[in-house]
Amino acid sequence: LELKRSIAYTAAAPPADFDDHRLRKERRSKSLAF
Repeated sequence: LELKRSIAYTAAAPPADFDDHRLRKERRSKSLAF
């Protein structure tokens, strides 16, 4: 559910928001990786 909402958000978001969201997600992924 959370993933679908995230995809829907990024699909509707302008490029700047998409980049910011993607960076935040990557940062969170790296945190979880350690």
